[in-house]
Amino acid sequence: MPIDNSSQYLTFSIDESVYAIPIASVREVLELQPITRLPGSDDSVLGIINVRGRSVPVSDVRVLFGLQPRKVSGDNVIIVLETISKSEMKTVGMLTDAVHEVLEISDSVIEEQPVMGDAAGENFIKGIGNQHDRFIVIVDIDRMFGET
Repeated sequence: MPIDNSSQYLTFSIDESVYAIPIASVREVLELQPITRLPGSDDSVLGIINVRGRSVPVSDVRVLFGLQPRKVSGDNVIIVLETISKSEMKTVGMLTDAVHEVLEISDSVIEEQPVMGDAAGENFIKGIGNQHDRFIVIVDIDRMFGET
């Protein structure tokens, strides 16, 4: 009998869509805090925050996914992640609309993403999970925040 592997993911939302990132990459989840804007930074980078005395860049996931930015409000949540960029560990934050729960998703219910053309953010999708009759987009954070 084949072994069905599964992994744990933290789920979050942007608009009405639910996304997931591997829980092993999550350092912490923070309420919105002051973000210091950096001149000349990419449109997706909101600025930096102070996390235990270290500056951590925060990106707007909406912009990375090709969506219109929204005004940042107290309802937003920052997920602090550790990711690999050019073979180095890097700490980054991502602004989301909400964080939901940790789910265990079986590899057997994860499908490859459908080919949609040149959609922004498409390169960041690792797969599509189907959990309780809802789709969860699994994000490849190493590609999202890595420097290629």
